[in-house]
Amino acid sequence: MRLLRILIYIPVCLLLLAGCGSRMGYFVMIWPDDNSDIENGTVFPVKGESNLRQTYIVDMGNKTYVEIDKFRGQFFKTLKEAQNYGEAFLPYKDMFASVNRKTPVREAADEHSSRIYILREGQIVKIVGRGESKVVIDNRFEGYWYQIVTDDGVSGYCFDRNLSVFDSTDKLVSEYATSNDVNMHNFMNARWYPMAYRETLDSEYPQLNILRSGEVLFADPEKKEIRLRTPEEEIIFRYTSMVQTADNRVSFNGTPLELQFYPDGRIFIRYSYNGLDCSGFYMTLDKDITEYIAEINEQKENEYSELFGRVQSFGSTDYGTITFQPDKKFYWTDYDGISYLIPAESGISGLVDNDKYVSNVIRTRFKCDALLSLTFAKNAREVSFICRKEKNGNLQLIFIPKEDLATGVLTRIPAEPVMLIFSPLKDNE
Repeated sequence: MRLLRILIYIPVCLLLLAGCGSRMGYFVMIWPDDNSDIENGTVFPVKGESNLRQTYIVDMGNKTYVEIDKFRGQFFKTLKEAQNYGEAFLPYKDMFASVNRKTPVREAADEHSSRIYILREGQIVKIVGRGESKVVIDNRFEGYWYQIVTDDGVSGYCFDRNLSVFDSTDKLVSEYATSNDVNMHNFMNARWYPMAYRETLDSEYPQLNILRSGEVLFADPEKKEIRLRTPEEEIIFRYTSMVQTADNRVSFNGTPLELQFYPDGRIFIRYSYNGLDCSGFYMTLDKDITEYIAEINEQKENEYSELFGRVQSFGSTDYGTITFQPDKKFYWTDYDGISYLIPAESGISGLVDNDKYVSNVIRTRFKCDALLSLTFAKNAREVSFICRKEKNGNLQLIFIPKEDLATGVLTRIPAEPVMLIFSPLKDNE
């Protein structure tokens, strides 16, 4: 942020003041510079302005003039308007917010209002007002609309779902955040996920099995606990106090947990558990993990529905009869001819999933529609095929060995593929 510029008897100040008369209006300070001793809510006469530098020249008294960035306050034509605003602003003069994840700033306090800015994770914004009562958006999130100002001069409205609002004089905040470092404040008010989550979300083929693993790191400051949930168990670190061991490192007394912050928003944790030294990188996500899973599930459901949106049966003299239902149940009878793929004790029914992916190269080359994994209910045997519905209605299945799906993405077809061809039964017509 720029420093206040005290301009006494210098040419640029004289130019700005020339022709302004006694005053232009009044300025109410809402966000002083860190190096300023001006109190929030103070009203000053405005003597001039610079549209080039986006500043006002305010009269500090005793023939002293200060150039202040416009976004640091509100301008009013009359003293009465400025004083009324200052009184209304008083409850918010020490209120700020830390941004937990990217979130939009809107022109008005309405979820359908135009976006004018995107707040970045870790950004500190000034609170200048709040809605009178809580509202519900998207039929599920309850909270307040806040009027905010950013450190680069944007003014607008932001819903509080992704904000951690705090009072700059609050002792509770100062316990884990200093005026120069809000890392711990952000850590205490967010959920942190392993880097594998971000990597799979950024890939062409996001893996649901990774996102469903349940791993998450989060804090409970009131109980003085840090919780790490893994696929196997939940580890609880109960601390007595926190110690900043370096500019970007924190340890938790009473626990083996250490935490290191990185400029790109990642954190690195180290701890010992059951005699083992453990560590890993974690980061926040733009949305709750359940929202990502729901989006991917919807894509996969749509893919399956396009193939089998109604009950469809296919038959083959060699491979039996297979029926697919919209609820992802299947029935496969008389498959004796391929007992090397499906043992007889597997039963005749089970569930279909299409969580895995076919690479774009394979999908284009074989013109396939999806990768289906059929899990037989009787012995939990899973058999996978790439699936293609031909124009004449035939169903083509190519068997894929389990080892070729270790990464969740099919990138090759067996050198001598087993191909099963079924014809549609009359019920499909």
